[in-house]
Amino acid sequence: MVWTVLTRAGSLLSLVASAYHFYELKFKDIKPTRLYSTSDVAKFLGVSRKDVLRLIVNDELAAHMVGENYQILGQNLIQYMSDKFTKKGK
Repeated sequence: MVWTVLTRAGSLLSLVASAYHFYELKFKDIKPTRLYSTSDVAKFLGVSRKDVLRLIVNDELAAHMVGENYQILGQNLIQYMSDKFTKKGK
């Protein structure tokens, strides 16, 4: 009985944390000083994670390797998006 309650509570907390993370990505501004994962950036840009990795490898998006994963500074994402927007406008 106790384990069932704890398991359900843990699942509920996990669901709430995931919903908050989704809300933060979709409806909040990009914070210039925050580090974002490639998955987060993919969600912001509406592309796949593989496309984000391609942008990093082609030096179109600045990122830093942390352990085995790339982390993108919010300011770099803002710069990429602004560069992309100005290129489309020309």
